[in-house]
Amino acid sequence: MLVHFITYIIFCYFLLIGNKANTERHEIFIDKSFFSSPVHHPIKLAGSFGELRNSHYHSGIDIKTSEGVEGDPILAAADGIIHRMSIQSDGYGKSLFINHANKVSSVYGHLNRFHGKIEDKSKQLQGHFKSYIYNFEPQDSTFSVKKGDTIGYMGNTGGSQAPHLHFELRETETNTALNPLAWGFLINDTVPPVIGGLTIFETLAPRVDWRDTVYRCEYIDHKPVIRGDTILVSGEKFYFGIRTIDYMTDNWNKPGIYGYRIFKDGKLIFSMKMDRIPMIYNRAIHYQCKFQSWMLYGDEWYLCMTLDTDPLKLNFDESLSNGIFNFEKEDSTMNFRIEVFDFNGNSTDLTFVAKKNKVPLNPFLMPWNASIDLNRNYQFTENGHRFFIPKNTFLESNCIFISSPDTLPHEFYWDIHGANPQLFNPIYYSSPTLPKAQINKYCLALIKNDQAFKVPLALNGNNITSQLIRKGLYRLTLDTLPPILACWRIANYNGDSFKFSVHDNFSYDPYFKDPMTFQAMIDGEWTLVEYDRKFNLLTIKIESLNSGPHQLYLCAEDEHCNEVEYHTFFNI
Repeated sequence: MLVHFITYIIFCYFLLIGNKANTERHEIFIDKSFFSSPVHHPIKLAGSFGELRNSHYHSGIDIKTSEGVEGDPILAAADGIIHRMSIQSDGYGKSLFINHANKVSSVYGHLNRFHGKIEDKSKQLQGHFKSYIYNFEPQDSTFSVKKGDTIGYMGNTGGSQAPHLHFELRETETNTALNPLAWGFLINDTVPPVIGGLTIFETLAPRVDWRDTVYRCEYIDHKPVIRGDTILVSGEKFYFGIRTIDYMTDNWNKPGIYGYRIFKDGKLIFSMKMDRIPMIYNRAIHYQCKFQSWMLYGDEWYLCMTLDTDPLKLNFDESLSNGIFNFEKEDSTMNFRIEVFDFNGNSTDLTFVAKKNKVPLNPFLMPWNASIDLNRNYQFTENGHRFFIPKNTFLESNCIFISSPDTLPHEFYWDIHGANPQLFNPIYYSSPTLPKAQINKYCLALIKNDQAFKVPLALNGNNITSQLIRKGLYRLTLDTLPPILACWRIANYNGDSFKFSVHDNFSYDPYFKDPMTFQAMIDGEWTLVEYDRKFNLLTIKIESLNSGPHQLYLCAEDEHCNEVEYHTFFNI
């Protein structure tokens, strides 16, 4: 397997080169008249650019519906050419990508359906691929659009939790998402953000795990304050985190903030504005987020510091500090002001004093059995299970626990700890040689909340390989059970439909590709199966059938060739 590890090392070398290329700022002239609104009604936001989401930054703005239901026309924001049409069971759902002459692309996600010849082409592609899901990139200008053309209708497809339009602008060349509000899209917002708390992170020494203390904010005369206005610092170095959300005028949603500034003794010392996100690093959220609090409680904690390895440091003013402080004298104090602001310039300030605490920071025990140098690549083997860890994958040095049961040599548990569940670089895994008769039944599962979520893998002879992108408890095991189908037939305005709930013995992480496939036939002819992953729902519409008896066949299959079939007769 030495060849695989050499391949991984080469991959990481090119990844580092890509890091430099994708974090360089490419200035594009912003013409605020170039784009027009993608909707007819006034823009109200359900989500802002750079907002913290489950494992990623929000790379666009979410525009609410006019009446709270699906169906609002979606308009091309500028003249351009459709360069991608896509339907996914998760993610952006039904989406369109348009290239424009100013070297910026616009993206329209979660559509209910496309419009006109675009919808006709979509149905043609589904018939050609015999799949509800597809990704199509036209190689010519067949699908050109003009500013204001209707291209689709607002919906709730993919990973959306309510009807809205996910709208993005991206640099076409670098695939870097840009803040759409900078391009002249007007929103009504006169309400400042709210600061709910302050965290101070302290460390005994550089390059070891940080300990945090939370201070809740109270509001007095509409201003946030920390009780006593003073925090005590015992560690050698420290930085801040802030719990903050934004409110908007006549809007119950709470989008994320645009940026923040830190002033020390009256001098600007740290600054961040969320202006751009290279899409390749959209999941590097753990660099700027107290991720565990977000995952467990939905608390939006922003880390007020940046590291040299942070691929999104292009949103920080690098002429200032990195946000990590230390006291020059034992008896010194520092006066801080943290300003949080939204794109419309509404802001909230938190002021406090930091004093050096003469009581030393108590050492704390780490429960993990493997410590790594964060600046090194690692490769190691445990009972035939091989791992390659690129450098800068973790923020914490003590984070790994591995156990491989002697009684089950082909099963293993690998527990990756740490304050942030996300890994910046993927960890590459290769299994021992597995029994040939069962190789197609092996799967890799991430255990969360007593559920087993399948992780994508690849077969390489009698071994499996995978890229692990999250911390947690992993298990290599077998999957021999088929999915479960439950059917009911309903009437709707288009005629009759069959709907099925579909469940597997393994769950599917919403940020991994769903490996289940579906095939349906009516009277022996292929028919379309629409799959709504978030509701585990299959829909088969009965269209253009003659009166009389008909037969429906449906097969659901997971990636381990475990399948279940359903047959029924029905009358029109």
